Amino acid sequence: QEYPIITPTDDLPSTAVTQNEFTPLLDIIAEVEQEKRKSKIFRGYDSISNQIPDALIPSKPITQMTIGELLDYQERIDDVSNSEAMGRYQFVEDTLRGFNNQDPSAGRETPIYEKAGLTKADLFSAQNQDKIAIARFKFRGMDKFLNNEISIIRFANNLSKEWAALPLVSGPNAGKSYHAGDGLNKS
Repeated sequence: QEYPIITPTDDLPSTAVTQNEFTPLLDIIAEVEQEKRKSKIFRGYDSISNQIPDALIPSKPITQMTIGELLDYQERIDDVSNSEAMGRYQFVEDTLRGFNNQDPSAGRETPIYEKAGLTKADLFSAQNQDKIAIARFKFRGMDKFLNNEISIIRFANNLSKEWAALPLVSGPNAGKSYHAGDGLNKS
């Protein structure tokens, strides 16, 4: 199955399908995480990392895949692609499965899709991607921020750890990605 080439005149959702107090933050992250491919443009909820070779693009849109199918696909391309980031918020397999790559000693946690109330049998739909992103907000300290237990600066820097396109907002590397220098990411 071929993906359509998306042009600026196509009707793309410019905002998250989830409309609530998290929508502005979801939209900011989606805007900075979007990538363009040389041969095709993938945006929004069907976005696929431009580091995945065209020959390895899945046979159907990722919003029509179950979370289990997406994880299996990401596992298959893991050794042959520099990135397996997918969806509006560019989720990678390790994040979805519950691994904390910034603290490998922490081991595996509950998979983030489960923290979002989902199972491997659920679709990687637009609404479910929003749920997973909101679960990542919580993982990165959203509730502590909302309860005035951490500052907005700390919360923003925590989000930078999650989404490489978001820059650190304080410290010696302010304005740069937390992941700067890894050869894959930038803000």
